[in-house]
Amino acid sequence: MYLESIASAEVIAVIDTSFLFVLLGVLLREIIAGRNWLNLPITVVLGLLATANIFSHLEALGYVETDGMSYRMAIAVVISLITLIGGRVIPSFTRNWLSKQKSAELPQPFGKFDVSAMVITVGALVAWIVFPDHAWTAIALICAGIVNVLRLGRWQGLRTLSEPLVWSLHLGYLWLPIGLILIGATYFVETILASAGIHALTAGAIADMILAVMTRVTLG
Repeated sequence: MYLESIASAEVIAVIDTSFLFVLLGVLLREIIAGRNWLNLPITVVLGLLATANIFSHLEALGYVETDGMSYRMAIAVVISLITLIGGRVIPSFTRNWLSKQKSAELPQPFGKFDVSAMVITVGALVAWIVFPDHAWTAIALICAGIVNVLRLGRWQGLRTLSEPLVWSLHLGYLWLPIGLILIGATYFVETILASAGIHALTAGAIADMILAVMTRVTLG
């Protein structure tokens, strides 16, 4: 009976991990057919998510011991995607709305500061994946959080409080630096729960950004 349950779990793992690879194949076919090479980075994202998914199943089945690296990798990949795509669409949507309101203050255009913020954030996340309990990782995460707070402040979110379709995007992104800072702070402050930062990144940044973008697209 025990062996049957293990075999069933392995079958389920194979089916589950196959989904992202099938999706990756479909996406690659569309990119090659349309010669839309700018979308190739998305295939890297899917590949990393698929890899994290494989290791999560292997760990659950007892084949490997990653000390939670798989879930940290999955979260880090999605958060990196938010820093990239969110960093493009949020100031763009905000600029369009503020321009219609004849506002004199508009979001800062994408530039070197944004690139630096993304590099710092990705670097801190990679450190978190590999060395989650190291002091320098904690410092890097806190620094990345601060940099993203400054980045968010450049997008004039406070001027959009009368438009939920816009400010909800800013709120979603705000959870990103909160999560990074909380994860880093757990190393120095014992009273901060280790799960607090994870919840801020997942239920906060990821879920909020999904809902905000879905709502905007649906109403559009």
